[in-house]
Amino acid sequence: MNSDDRTPKSSAFAAALFSVLLPGLGQAYQRRWRAALRFATPLFLLAAGFAGIYVADGLAGLLGLLLSPLGLSAAGILNILAALWRAAAATEAWRQGLTRGSGVRATLLSSVALASTLAVGLSIHLLVGGYVSTASALVGGIFSGTEEGDGQGGATPPSWDGTERLNVLLIGVDQRQGETSFNTDTLIVASVDPVKGSVSMFSIPRDTVDVPVPASAQALYGSTYNNKINSYYSSAKANSDTFPNGPAAALREMLSEFYGIRIDYSVMVNFSGFKQIVDTLGGIRITTKNPIVDETYPAGAGHLRRIRMPVGVRTMDGQEALIFARSRHGSSDFGRAERQQQV
Repeated sequence: MNSDDRTPKSSAFAAALFSVLLPGLGQAYQRRWRAALRFATPLFLLAAGFAGIYVADGLAGLLGLLLSPLGLSAAGILNILAALWRAAAATEAWRQGLTRGSGVRATLLSSVALASTLAVGLSIHLLVGGYVSTASALVGGIFSGTEEGDGQGGATPPSWDGTERLNVLLIGVDQRQGETSFNTDTLIVASVDPVKGSVSMFSIPRDTVDVPVPASAQALYGSTYNNKINSYYSSAKANSDTFPNGPAAALREMLSEFYGIRIDYSVMVNFSGFKQIVDTLGGIRITTKNPIVDETYPAGAGHLRRIRMPVGVRTMDGQEALIFARSRHGSSDFGRAERQQQV
């Protein structure tokens, strides 16, 4: 018999517990070094892979990979495989730790202890799976200008080093059922200073007209865009020859020149995605500074709804937060923009 297969006298429960904490640790406790290496190696290789990505691309690159749709799918699969691997390591260590000739009662008690240990260990993977599912729902509710593959991506923006100011265009879309055009009724530029840990936000009202047009689009529109700014996305999408990088990139370029800053990224969300994000987060706590009274809030299918929101602090679900951010009757576009920035 190979010396590595002989198990020194040890506690089966302790060995299982150690392997639940870290696959291979229970085998090391039993001084079965080859078995310990066999169970520990896959996890160390996975950790080394993440460390390599962190060294090569930094924290932003690692998080970007993990929070991408493909990354989240891979994380879900890896979480399941890790749970099975942890259970296999703990069970193997427990079996090797059983003493020959143990009575039925002792074996039964040890089995119950093993099951309890596995339940606690695997609950970690259930928790991780819940977080992955939540993150997937969030990512699924947000789309970066890829409305049915509009080709918004265009040229790859420069990589972010994690220290320079980051400007992101937040686009809220009024996407009505049965219509193919988008009205970008919410346009907020979020400017993040990672060094100071501060965020500044500024909005442009959806009815703004005569916005200066970038040189690349002046052959189509002239020097100014005479229509409302919220229609520029749809217009750019309809003129793909002029905007090969897609409508979201066109909107970023226009607002970059309008504000005199570089906007490299954009995030787009529609009503459904917005509600899903808020509900997935368990609601958001909002302070209503002024009462909201809207007698003609659009309720869909041509219907109107009366809205009343008193002053105060409350936790809003997705539908309530959408009403809070979207309602404009009874207040100005500037008041609505302030509420949208709160959200």
